[in-house]
Amino acid sequence: MKKLFLFAAMAVMAAAIASCEKYESGETGTTTWKLKDGVLTISGTGAMTNTAKANLYVYNPVHPDLHSYTSIWEAYKKDITKVVIGNGVTSIEGFDGFTALTDVIIGANVKTIGDYTFAGCTALESIYIPVGVETIGAGAFNGCTALKSIDIPDGVTTIREGTFYGCTALMDVIIGANVRSIEHIAFMGCTALESIDIPDGVTTIGIKVFEGCTALTAIDIPASVTSIGKSAFVGCTALEGIDIPDGVTSIEDSTFDSCSALTSVTFGAGVESIGLGAFHNCTALKSVIIPDGVRTIRAGAFAGCMKLASVTCLATTPPELGHDNFEADGDILHVPLGSVDAYKAANLPDGWPNDWATAFATDNIVAIVP
Repeated sequence: MKKLFLFAAMAVMAAAIASCEKYESGETGTTTWKLKDGVLTISGTGAMTNTAKANLYVYNPVHPDLHSYTSIWEAYKKDITKVVIGNGVTSIEGFDGFTALTDVIIGANVKTIGDYTFAGCTALESIYIPVGVETIGAGAFNGCTALKSIDIPDGVTTIREGTFYGCTALMDVIIGANVRSIEHIAFMGCTALESIDIPDGVTTIGIKVFEGCTALTAIDIPASVTSIGKSAFVGCTALEGIDIPDGVTSIEDSTFDSCSALTSVTFGAGVESIGLGAFHNCTALKSVIIPDGVRTIRAGAFAGCMKLASVTCLATTPPELGHDNFEADGDILHVPLGSVDAYKAANLPDGWPNDWATAFATDNIVAIVP
């Protein structure tokens, strides 16, 4: 009887031990993974690959050639709370949609964070990116709505397209000293972002990079920047002032559209054109000085700027002016001494209609007082 009891007790203990040791595992290229108690551990050496179930075809009548790929961890996405990357791993991917993920440890030898690696990890509040990381892929943190801060290492040279798109809690961003380009929609919809320092050396700010950053009150654009993309600051309704560097030659279409708190704009000496709707609906803007190098102001560039009472244009020859500009009642145009008649003329020297003469009352086009 005692032997039977002992045997039963040992069986129960063995079952308990087996249950405790139960885990899922597999391979991701030259690395391996193990999932136990909500912790996903990546070990081995080299780059993670094959984290998606390839060739899973889902018919789409609109795009019949479209394939859909499912993560190998699809069944566990809502349960994984922690990811640990071993020091032998050099490239990571495939943790998108882990909605319970709160803790990530990235090994010291990781060089690449792949496209959309942590996209949609809505519980992730912070993450340390090791100093050795050189590439952060497109959309890597897209939709991480709880992420509050990020420190981009100096080894990174490009903030890729949509990297932090829709990170609505993101408030603190440190951009590494060697970043040269911020690509399209990189910070679009980061509605908690109040300020950001762009390091000297950045040359390009892409399309819609800060669109919809409604808390952004200030941003310093370094002298190294030569290109600011279309709609880069659309809907930044708290932005109060902007200084455009001398190296920028074109203010693209809709760049500052609906920046309703904008009161101060300083144009760099290199600006030659101001695009369609560039300052459309900047309803707090009261005055602007347009540099003498500007040759074209396109339609609606200053449409809806109903408080814009004072415009100074330093060009001796009137720039080409599109329709629907300078609509404020009683606004005054200040132009160089000796150029007043040219701005008042019905036609420009090339014969085209002079929209300056229709945008401003004749008596409101006056010479700049020295």
